[in-house]
Formats: sequence, structure tokens, C-alpha cells
Amino acid sequence: MFIRQQLASLRAQGVYEPGKWFVSGFNRKPEALGATLPDHMPKKVVLRDITMRTAEQTPGAVLTPAERLRLLSALVKIGVTSFQVTMGLSRHSGEQMREEIKLIKSLNPNAEIEIGGVTVKESIDRMVALGATCASIQGPANFGISAFYVVIRRIWHGKGRTGANW
Repeated sequence: MFIRQQLASLRAQGVYEPGKWFVSGFNRKPEALGATLPDHMPKKVVLRDITMRTAEQTPGAVLTPAERLRLLSALVKIGVTSFQVTMGLSRHSGEQMREEIKLIKSLNPNAEIEIGGVTVKESIDRMVALGATCASIQGPANFGISAFYVVIRRIWHGKGRTGANW
């Protein structure tokens, strides 16, 4: 119930109808509905492909290293220029990540390659050593959910809700 209340407090009026849909609040803003773009808007937008990350997070879907390379090759060949190849650095061996990044760069030296979920300096250093070009540093969306996340994480690791380390 707490999380639902937190999410409800963030919703703009008219963007959510219970049992039906959630629509971005930007869909109600005049500047997003066809008005002339202001001067500070970008002239170009690059969409980052998350196929590899989505595949590894899909229950029951397991791509072999060879299948991952084949899929990456196909994505580069159809013109994809920005990739999130994995979420975190523990899902695949360093050698596999290095091979995937090397393949992408051999086909498009200017491709952007992101490793998501980087949270500490050591992860960023490892990501750079593997050849990735950008990181996604992620965390919970707001304080209420952040507090919930910390509690769950501490309980998961056996630290409970009390004690000197809380």
C-alpha cells in the first residue's frame, strides 16, 4: 500500500485511470502536442537499444554467447548505434563482454555501448576496461521508494532493521 501511495503522489492529474492505463504526463503538455520546439531542444535524438538487457531479464529466455554475438551483429548491421549490452557486470564473464563490445566496435567504431546498473567506482573502472563508452547509474525513483529499497536490501542481506549498521 505504501508504494502505491508513493506512486499516486507522483502522478499528474489525468494520466492514470485505475484498471486501464498510465500515460506520460507529457502527453498533456502543449509543447509535446505539436507546438514549435524551443531553441534548446536537441536537433538529434539517439535511441539506445536494450534488446540484450531485456533478453537477459526475461524469465526463461537464455541466449548463448554465440546467439548474443549474432544478435548484436544483426542490430549493428541494421543501423543501431547505441546499445545497453547488460545490466550490471556480474551476469556475463569479462571475456564475453569484451568480445561483444569488440564486435560492435569492429562494425561501428562510433557506437555507444552502455553497461547499466553501475553503482561503484570499481564497476565504472571495469566497464571502461571492457571497452564500454557510457554507464547507467541507477537508483530508486523517489525517497519513499528509496527507503523501501534500502529496507528490503538490508533484510535480504540478513542485516535486519536494527543494529549499529542501520
